[in-house]
Amino acid sequence: SQHGGPFAIIQNFLFNRFWLNHHRFRGGFAPGTDPRKPAPKPVMVEPEPIEEEILDDGEWATVLTLNERMCKWPIGHPGTEKFHFCGRAATSGTPYCEAHSRVAYQPTPARRDRKRSAG
Repeated sequence: SQHGGPFAIIQNFLFNRFWLNHHRFRGGFAPGTDPRKPAPKPVMVEPEPIEEEILDDGEWATVLTLNERMCKWPIGHPGTEKFHFCGRAATSGTPYCEAHSRVAYQPTPARRDRKRSAG
């Protein structure tokens, strides 16, 4: 059998029309899942500005100066000379300081909250 061609367009149209009508007459779509309505745009929250730590010698934290007690949050692009790491005191059990841990480890919303925000 051959895929595509003018009959595929008609076939897709008829299938989609049937599918939409089938769900419409069955009592509708589940809340927030109607494919004809655009999905809500996610809300982006700007993180609070975090002050960068300068080491005692006046330099930034680099790969050579990092230790296990320092925040390893990368700042800048690795290919540039200004690339460095945060260098603040790391929170125990994580490689990041408290502020960068809040950005890196954001809690996922509860399942019921996700359903409410989608509908």
